[in-house]
Amino acid sequence: MRITKILSKAATPFMPRLLACLTWITTLMNLAGAEPVEITGKSGEWIGQAMPDVEAGAECFAIDVTVDPVIAEGGDLQVVASLALGLPKDEANRTQSSLILDLREGTGRASYVLWKGAENLSSQPPHPKTAGWVDNRDYQHPNEMMLREGIGHRVRLVVWPDGEGSRVRVFVDAMDRPKEDHLLGERLTAGVVKLFATRGGAAGEPAQTSRFSNFKFERLTPEVAKKLPPHWEVVLRALDFSYPPMAPIADAIQKGNMEVARTHFLRHMRTRREPKGPTLEQVDSTVIHPDWQKIADAALQGEYGVVGYFAQFQPDWTDTTGETHTWVIQKDPLQLN
Repeated sequence: MRITKILSKAATPFMPRLLACLTWITTLMNLAGAEPVEITGKSGEWIGQAMPDVEAGAECFAIDVTVDPVIAEGGDLQVVASLALGLPKDEANRTQSSLILDLREGTGRASYVLWKGAENLSSQPPHPKTAGWVDNRDYQHPNEMMLREGIGHRVRLVVWPDGEGSRVRVFVDAMDRPKEDHLLGERLTAGVVKLFATRGGAAGEPAQTSRFSNFKFERLTPEVAKKLPPHWEVVLRALDFSYPPMAPIADAIQKGNMEVARTHFLRHMRTRREPKGPTLEQVDSTVIHPDWQKIADAALQGEYGVVGYFAQFQPDWTDTTGETHTWVIQKDPLQLN
């Protein structure tokens, strides 16, 4: 209905391209799954809703959902929005789940935590530790993200049997590489999947609502579960196909021709006049390592350090090779190297 109204108001020159996108957009909507679920959390109480069309006995599966932890602008760190799986029945409470993914947002940032019972899996250091890792609370908070106001975070949990236990991969926002990868000692099944929300703080404080959308449960084979999509395919599928120059790309994807879609996208990026990107001269010559090839190889493998949101930015940091690098170029206004 909404797409029809948008098309009816579209300028005539753009109509053919918008119509070319319609089928692809409709396909994405059909894949989206159930209608959005909104849950208003109460202080000290978990409000939950069981999701339909889940195969409780599945041992190899994927769950997708988009979570906006707080609909209200700016978020609220007192609110927790959760995806819980492995519950024994629809009426089960949150503590009976085998795996929980919590999301919060507020004060300009968002974060997630993966729980197995009372064990915080997201707080465990990676093995091996990434290049530039520093054992300092001011660094390495990969489960923290920028606030996506009004959009929410796309979440994907993939589970498959691995030996006597189960392998769990967590994807948040980017679908080309997992944020976390855990081997659990026990075999997991989907069970009942529920969405929960709660709000901390004192009783009587304003209630907040969490929105869950695009929920989808999919049974997989282990071969499919282990496979990661190419990064360029993830980029292409994340494009805004309502933008007229993206119409040829949407058409190629709809026809299943990803190579053609990639060619169209690269041509667009190389020939576009707006917006302008940075030139080589505008990129600072001081980098985290003098060998650009090493940086590129590490980035492609996901091996790079990050700075968290907490405390003050440090003026410099020392990498795993003992080299010290300036991090903050100017504090007011803040400019990072």
